[in-house]
Amino acid sequence: MIILPLAAALIFQTASLEEAVREASTLAEAGSWGEAKDLLQEAGVEQSTEGAALALYGRCFLRHVEAQIGSGELSGLEVNDAFLDAADWLERAVKAGGGSLAAIDWSEALLNAGDTRMALGAASDGREKFPQDASLILQWARVRAVQAQNFKTMDALEKASSAWQEAAEACGEAMEQAPNEAEPCVRRGENLLWLASVDTETNRREEAIACWTEALSRNRENVDLGGMVAWLGTDAAPLLAACAKDSPKDPMLRWFEGMAWYSGAPRDWKKVRSAFEAVLDIEPTFTNANFFLAQGSFDEGTRLLANEEEGRSGQAFRYSSAKWAKYLADFGEAHLADSALAERIDWLVTKGTMKDAVGLLEWLTRARPGDAEAWQNLGFFLRDTRKYEESLAAYKKALEITPKDPQILNDAAVILHYYLKRDDEIALAWYEEAAAIAASQLDSSTLLDKDARSRVEIALRDARTNLARLKKGDRRNR
Repeated sequence: MIILPLAAALIFQTASLEEAVREASTLAEAGSWGEAKDLLQEAGVEQSTEGAALALYGRCFLRHVEAQIGSGELSGLEVNDAFLDAADWLERAVKAGGGSLAAIDWSEALLNAGDTRMALGAASDGREKFPQDASLILQWARVRAVQAQNFKTMDALEKASSAWQEAAEACGEAMEQAPNEAEPCVRRGENLLWLASVDTETNRREEAIACWTEALSRNRENVDLGGMVAWLGTDAAPLLAACAKDSPKDPMLRWFEGMAWYSGAPRDWKKVRSAFEAVLDIEPTFTNANFFLAQGSFDEGTRLLANEEEGRSGQAFRYSSAKWAKYLADFGEAHLADSALAERIDWLVTKGTMKDAVGLLEWLTRARPGDAEAWQNLGFFLRDTRKYEESLAAYKKALEITPKDPQILNDAAVILHYYLKRDDEIALAWYEEAAAIAASQLDSSTLLDKDARSRVEIALRDARTNLARLKKGDRRNR
């Protein structure tokens, strides 16, 4: 056995660790945090004093813990212990000169372990070493904002106000240190709005809007537009409209503008409609925009109806009917269990065109497969849109559910008699059965409802008339 001198052994270990760091970096970039961590551990990183190697190990440790939590491998007290273990390695990395990123990760690991005081201390330590690092400043602000939220939960509003004020000021400092970055602006805006939630005497909204305006001017691609809408509501809409003027072919700008207007209370329906129709004009495949047009116009119709503006409400409901038909044709499967939507669609069926009614009823019969009336109505509208085979199939489905309904029997026979002009024997049998059932029901004392009696009387009259015509060979439906 060859025994290497100590110096030679250390050189061998260092060379091996350098190679492991390169390989681990590649694995980390691919998101293989656990493999990268194990590789570094096997290469002896835990015995190393190399700040960069320890920083990479600590980061891989931290991200691997997060992945284990996500997969369910870690839970309960194990989570806290794992984050503290990661924090220990990251603290070693910082002390060994591991750089500002190690300080951020150290603070984040402690924050995830639930120790906001230590997390703030780690970020403060990093800021002392790297006073111009905007990311470290933002980490400090992040921890302070978490503390503020905790204070608010405990109803310690003065402490919460002070913490959010400090967080906002720190984000302002980060804005100065990173003049081309959007994130510090966004974070300052968020903290100002949180501050306003506990300090109602001072209006921070205009200042917050200015922060997002600055973020968009710096780097729009790095601004979460959905998050901006969530924070600013309708105040985000003018910012998005301004961006849309510079990029008129970007459908997402109009999409989020529409979302901003949609969030309003009361809602400006004209602006909602303009934005989402623009989305469809720019990118016709974004058909989920039809949801906001459908629901928005329905809500507008309801508002107008409550104000006794029946003419305008009718226009809104017709538009809603058309948009619901388009939306449900693409996304209806996801809403089949929505009973409230089914009620709304049932009500809208007669508010639009026959074509729209067919689309609505095709969805409604899937949502309510046992609803004979929906199948009957589908058969009717399919007939009037000249889809006679489909109409007959719909009536047959209705008859499977209520085989003794005289009106459905008559309507089904009508399709064979006047439109398909075939299977006269079946049509005759249906007419005869419809007439017999209707007559029996009218003789029964249990039929007390006026509307039900009227419906059966019409079914009896129509069945007898159509039966006589079919026997004469008359196929003119009049």
